[in-house]
Amino acid sequence: MNFRVLFMITITAIAIISCSNENNNEFRTIQQINDEEGIPVRVRKIDHQPFSINYNYNAHLTGIKESTVNAMVGDRIESIKVNVGDYVEKDQLLLKLPQDNPQGQYLQAKAAYNNAKSMYERMKTIYEAGGISGQDLDQVETNYIVSKANYNSAAKSIRVTAPFAGYVTQIPVVETESVHPGDPLVTITVLDRFKSRVWATEEELDDLRSGSHALAKWRGQELIGQVTQVSRTLDPLRQGFIVNLEFNNPGDVMISGLQAGIDIYAYAQDRAIVIERQYIHITCPEQGYVYVLHNDQANRRDVSLGRTDGLRFEIIEGLIAGDMLITEGTNAISDGSTIRVISN
Repeated sequence: MNFRVLFMITITAIAIISCSNENNNEFRTIQQINDEEGIPVRVRKIDHQPFSINYNYNAHLTGIKESTVNAMVGDRIESIKVNVGDYVEKDQLLLKLPQDNPQGQYLQAKAAYNNAKSMYERMKTIYEAGGISGQDLDQVETNYIVSKANYNSAAKSIRVTAPFAGYVTQIPVVETESVHPGDPLVTITVLDRFKSRVWATEEELDDLRSGSHALAKWRGQELIGQVTQVSRTLDPLRQGFIVNLEFNNPGDVMISGLQAGIDIYAYAQDRAIVIERQYIHITCPEQGYVYVLHNDQANRRDVSLGRTDGLRFEIIEGLIAGDMLITEGTNAISDGSTIRVISN
């Protein structure tokens, strides 16, 4: 029994070895296939395409001119003459404080001014009649000018007026409310243009300059603008370089104080040769090489690298439209390797 089992095992082993020898005669290694038929690669035809570099920030938009009028004296708000959203002219009355405010001394300044004015007008008539000297008139006139300045200053402390024409965008007080010197009373904003400020990194600085196009975006609305100034001094608090921008706001579609997305278009080309970073063997910051298909062979092509958006490079020199870039299989090839395109 043991002999019969052993015999069967031996016959089976011989058959397996024979089959293996026959298969080995037909089997080719990957290397043999590549040598005979070419290394399999995929290629892509190079063509011109648009290329741009944009930098993205988030920043607040405020009116191109915006000013908050603060209380000059402490007292209660007697009356408010405007509402949020109203358009006001320069020097238009916004709100009033009581005339008898002891800090403002409005009534005293008004009385002194009226007295000085009357005195000046009388002395001027007498001077013209030859009754007093020019020196005497000059003294009276000086007193009149000083009294007028004091009166105007006292009037401004209780009669709050608009510093320029614009829209009332904020009134943080109500009538009868008590305020203290320095408290904000009314904010006036020019809304047809907005300004904003972002901070750029040292790497971004080289691409940013006055006149660069920009876009502000908020909830589907967009404002077209541009860079107006680029600082060349590092802000120590923000660790960045200040970039000032201005945007048109036609129809006053946006309101002041919004935080919007800011896109700055630092560079743009309508027709560029652009290659993804993954296909480029970078040898130094501005040089590299790629492989292109040429007569069924891999041809190493040195390229000069231009600007990058982080994922792609603009190719300045080394490639032209129509070249067939090898995109897959580059790790297995070298210059002059026979290749086989398996997909276009």
